[in-house]
Amino acid sequence: MASQSSTALAAAPGETARIDGRIKSVFTVEELAERWEVNPRTIYAMIERKEILAVRVGRLVRIARFVIERFESQGCEVPGGK
Repeated sequence: MASQSSTALAAAPGETARIDGRIKSVFTVEELAERWEVNPRTIYAMIERKEILAVRVGRLVRIARFVIERFESQGCEVPGGK
């Protein structure tokens, strides 16, 4: 059984997300929802409304780090966020 890493998968705004010491370049919907403290459905709705850009490959949805950082730096409000 693989040991669980203590490395954070998603960082709070202003922090750098890392996996095994490397900067994370893409996030899943669930990771972004955890970072912004919202329900994953909120992230999916924002993607559908084209408020944030995401890439779909089959059933997989990924959001680039630069998209997240740009959204955060513009001071945009996340619907339902804390």
